[in-house]
Amino acid sequence: MKGFMIDYFERKLRFKDMEIWDIRFGKDIYRMLIVDENRASEIKDLNLPPTARVFEEDLRENLFTVKVYSEK
Repeated sequence: MKGFMIDYFERKLRFKDMEIWDIRFGKDIYRMLIVDENRASEIKDLNLPPTARVFEEDLRENLFTVKVYSEK
């Protein structure tokens, strides 16, 4: 494999707080959902180990989540 090149990247739907995109790498097709949670991030959103140290300034005022799906 020489390198990753996106062959196809298209927004399919756009809502006030969510966008849905189709992405194609060669023959593989992925669907990506981007959601604006409309809330500040919390420590539990970071998916860190329980022993990790997090400072208040590391948290953001607005949280976006991204999920990617494929047939595989």
